[in-house]
Amino acid sequence: MAKWTDDEKDILSRHYPTEGSMGCSMRLPSRKKQSIRVKAFEMGLKVDKGTVLGWRSNGRWTDEDNSVLLSHYQTDGVLGCMGRLKNKTEYSIAHQAKKLGLKIYKECSRPTGVPRRGVLGRTANGNPICKCPYHGECEHVEYKSLPSGRCVPCQKERDKGKKQSPYNKDVAKKWRQKRRKIPIHNYIDRMRRAIRKAFVRIGSGCKPGCFRHLSYSHKDLFDHIEGVRTEQKNRCPMCCKEYVGLGFDIDHVIPLCTAKTLEQVLGLFSLSNLSLLCPTCNRHVKRDKIVGENL
Repeated sequence: MAKWTDDEKDILSRHYPTEGSMGCSMRLPSRKKQSIRVKAFEMGLKVDKGTVLGWRSNGRWTDEDNSVLLSHYQTDGVLGCMGRLKNKTEYSIAHQAKKLGLKIYKECSRPTGVPRRGVLGRTANGNPICKCPYHGECEHVEYKSLPSGRCVPCQKERDKGKKQSPYNKDVAKKWRQKRRKIPIHNYIDRMRRAIRKAFVRIGSGCKPGCFRHLSYSHKDLFDHIEGVRTEQKNRCPMCCKEYVGLGFDIDHVIPLCTAKTLEQVLGLFSLSNLSLLCPTCNRHVKRDKIVGENL
């Protein structure tokens, strides 16, 4: 480690009491903050409380201090806020910013010569709006693992050339097989496929989906189907065969083929219209008929 020169010691003695290790580290770029603290201790120097960049004179954070932090921390960082909050240290500012859930916004893959992107606003879902050098002002996405946001159009362009590797396909296939063995997920996947087919059949412009169009939740569907199985004593009501070896289909009491509009389709997916039948009776005997008619 290089020895301390007389000029460095002079800077330390003049500025350490009022600026602390952070201010002296800016004046002495070749010295680390820990080294500055150790040398100041050897020289008997202390930070004066209540000075410009020294210890905070009041430990409480006022609403004005918090508003300054909310306005400038993401774009200016700790140093920028220290210039605006004269009685707060870097550690106090960083700790308060963490309590408020603030992060320093750093853009990734910034071209050389392009200044840092500042947060110009927020979208309805909370994502920052920043100025991209390629797409202008647009939405950015924040990642937990990556505090820097990414431009949404740039990310879409990157994803176009990506292909799913064989390893990821095998992992996804195993995950789907494991998911089918869980009853509640099995029922959800069946309903999702049925609704998608019904939307395609009637030519609805509504995007394919499942429970966002229905008035009940996943748990309500699971409880209803399990309740129907209990009422039927785990047997098909038409052929009286057990579901254990055959399995069962989720049957619509009033068939979906009778619906012509989106509202009618969603009405036939109500819990009161859902029942259970064995696959043979549902696909070959009942089919598109109503129970009690032409059976």
